[in-house]
Amino acid sequence: MNYDETSLDDVWTVYQVALDCHRIAKKIAPRGDEAFLAKTVFLEMNFEEAEEKIDHSMKDLDNWIVLTLWAQFEHFVVGYVREKGNVLGHTEPEAFSARLHDKFDREVGDWKKSDVLDLFKGVVEPDLIGQAKQIKEYRDWVAHRSRRRLPSSKTSPKLAFHVLKAIIEKVRAVEDSVT
Repeated sequence: MNYDETSLDDVWTVYQVALDCHRIAKKIAPRGDEAFLAKTVFLEMNFEEAEEKIDHSMKDLDNWIVLTLWAQFEHFVVGYVREKGNVLGHTEPEAFSARLHDKFDREVGDWKKSDVLDLFKGVVEPDLIGQAKQIKEYRDWVAHRSRRRLPSSKTSPKLAFHVLKAIIEKVRAVEDSVT
């Protein structure tokens, strides 16, 4: 499989580092110590303004991490389905199967992701598939901010990471057991 299995972990590590940086900034900014605040946006701010900026950036970071985790997960899922579809190009009649495979390969990335996730039922528990669909719904809201289509629930980066990683691990476990 062409998926870098560390990519979700890499995103999670970046998020953990950013959380620590936010915690440090929240402790240092109120002190107004110019040695720490030089060349930062906090130098000219009062405590309340700095705290508000830090809190706001944390909410944005949470949303962007969910979006990034989904992008990595989607890369895995589409890549996996594409790989499984390679058999389409190796059947008879060859002229038909080659065209079928080409069409499949071009269009699989455009399939509705809820339909793609449904392909994994039987390999992954339906509850995890349902949670992944909620994460996708939240990801779509973060990306497009449609007030007409508010997500049914907020998704935390921690939940997104654990659910998406669990699905990948289950798919990989099944793959490993058949090879």
